[in-house]
Amino acid sequence: MEARAWIELQRGKLAQMAANRPAEALQLVNDLNALVKLRVQTEGKDSQNKPFSPYSEGYAKRRAKAGFQIQYVDFTRSGRLWANVQPVVIDVKENSITIQVSARDAENIQKLKGALVQPKASPRGQIIRPSRQEIDLVAGLNRNRISKYI
Repeated sequence: MEARAWIELQRGKLAQMAANRPAEALQLVNDLNALVKLRVQTEGKDSQNKPFSPYSEGYAKRRAKAGFQIQYVDFTRSGRLWANVQPVVIDVKENSITIQVSARDAENIQKLKGALVQPKASPRGQIIRPSRQEIDLVAGLNRNRISKYI
């Protein structure tokens, strides 16, 4: 292949990568969000791999009576919170994309705020924060995404 044709091919690949970047970035954050949800719901651990402070005694009794697990805090009762927490593209620039992960309605925003500060209990922290391991896994996926254009 002659140099001019190769250069044009590379320009086309770069243009394709730029055009696909917002959708692919959103997919990567969706993958990261799914990993966070899985960790919290199946292990009851925060981004530092530490268990969340336990349910209060009274709430644990109500959960158990209703048939919910009480071995660890999973922030899951109806499932509406986790279904409502989604990433949204906020801004796209030439060299960056801003994606926000949060709840989409007032009720679930309040649930997340309640998860940040627990009265009469240890604070449970930012429950939707990804762990270093989750971030590294998705960074690897991003490298794979880029390599398909090179």
